[in-house]
Amino acid sequence: MRCVVHVINLIVQEGVKNASVFFDRVRVVVRYIRASPLRMKRFYDRAKEELVDTKAHLHMRLNVAAKYELAFDSYARDDNSFFLDLTVGDEIPTFDDWENVQRIVNILHPFYDLTLKVFGSLHVTANYFWETLIEIH
Repeated sequence: MRCVVHVINLIVQEGVKNASVFFDRVRVVVRYIRASPLRMKRFYDRAKEELVDTKAHLHMRLNVAAKYELAFDSYARDDNSFFLDLTVGDEIPTFDDWENVQRIVNILHPFYDLTLKVFGSLHVTANYFWETLIEIH
């Protein structure tokens, strides 16, 4: 059944190929924030001010980063070096980037669920993932 997971991965890779521009922008700002403990503290302070659920630690998973959109916006308003460091390469995510990331995350969630169902089993699992496969179709 591992070949099913490989096929799912190929489908997802082809589907998000054109989305890499806004994914990369989000990844750059996550790396920027995580590069400094002081930035992380300030960022989490902004997240609390914006009433963002801070139980999930900021990391490269797009679904987690998308939850922190308001905190990123607040942090960007308060930290001038954020703009200076990241605008050189046009790497600050725009409103449209965040919206696209959220759309892609919502689209990819069934693929993630399907991968977990198939990959987590050592026996034939077609009956377990059939409903999810139909939903994706």
